[in-house]
Amino acid sequence: MRNRLVLSILAILLGACGGGGDVPGSIDSGSLPDDSGLTADSAVPDAALPDADPTAPSCVITAPAAGTERAFDIPIMFTATASDPEDGTLTGASVVWRSDLQVAPLGSGTTLTTTLPVGTNLVTCTATDSTAKTGSATVTVVSKSPVAKINHPGDGETRSASTAVPFVGVARDKEDGALTGASLVWTSSLDGQIGTGGSFSKILSVGVHTITLTATDANANTATSSIALTITQ
Repeated sequence: MRNRLVLSILAILLGACGGGGDVPGSIDSGSLPDDSGLTADSAVPDAALPDADPTAPSCVITAPAAGTERAFDIPIMFTATASDPEDGTLTGASVVWRSDLQVAPLGSGTTLTTTLPVGTNLVTCTATDSTAKTGSATVTVVSKSPVAKINHPGDGETRSASTAVPFVGVARDKEDGALTGASLVWTSSLDGQIGTGGSFSKILSVGVHTITLTATDANANTATSSIALTITQ
C-alpha cells in the first residue's frame, strides 16, 4: 500500500513538471503583438504617393531638340506651349526661360530667340498661372566656343595628285575673337600635319583623306571641322 502511494505521488509530480502538457496560466508567445502593435502576419500598407496638383499649369518645350549644339554667337530659337486649367493658354511674361549657366533669365514668352552662355546649358521653361502655381520643362543645349569651319575644298571632292590643293578655313572664339596662324592646325589621316593658318596649298598623296582643321583658343579649348577628300593619280 505504501509503495502504491509513493508511485501515485511520483506520477502526479512528473505530470506537473512538463510531461508534455501546458502549464496552467502560461501564455502562448506567438499570440503576443510586437512593439509596433502588429502581429507577425499583418501587412503594412504602402504609403500612398500624393498626386500632382491637377490645378497647376503645364509647360512643354517643342524646340530645340535635346542635345542641340550651336556656335556661341548664333542665336537659337526656343518654343513652348503652356496652359492652365483655370487660366487657359499662358503667354508673355507668364512663361519664363532660364539657363543654369547664368543668373538673369534668358527671356520670356512661348517663343524666344537668343544666344546662350558657352557650355552645356540646362534650359528651363517655367509657366506661372494667376495663383502663382507653376509648371516647368527642361532641355539641354550646347553652346560651343571656339568654332572651326573648313570653307575649301568641299566635303567629298576629288582632286589630282599632280596639283597642290588650296585649303581655306576660319575659326572664332567668344573671348579671343578670330583665331589665326598657329592656332589653326590642319591634318590628314594619310599624310599627318599638312599646314597651319587660315589658308595654304599642299600636294597630297593618293587615297581618301580625312582632312581636319583644329582650332585652339588661349585657354587650350579646341574645336574641329573635318571633310573627306579623294586624291587620284
